[in-house]
Amino acid sequence: RLACLREIEDAAKLLQVPPGRAREILYDTEIAQRWEKRLQAAAPGTAATMLSLRRTCLEMADLSADAADCCLLAARLARKSGSAPLAETQLRDAARLGASTEALL
Repeated sequence: RLACLREIEDAAKLLQVPPGRAREILYDTEIAQRWEKRLQAAAPGTAATMLSLRRTCLEMADLSADAADCCLLAARLARKSGSAPLAETQLRDAARLGASTEALL
């Protein structure tokens, strides 16, 4: 739960900047690095929750491509855990957010 709260705290920083600067803040600060470290350390169930939170926050910050990447990661996790329907849903969401066809294969 603490990891999820930290995800939200980081995402709040993205939502407090002027439109168009969120991507810069995400990658020029250490937010992306912290997110990656937390994701690697998380249990599969927690990782899925974290990715869902991230995706929502990234969509709110108008970072559709980054949100699509979260969907693709979530689809991989779902496939690894044997949840094909969830993986399929995540892939559809990634496509809706603009993920390229090649990335879905």
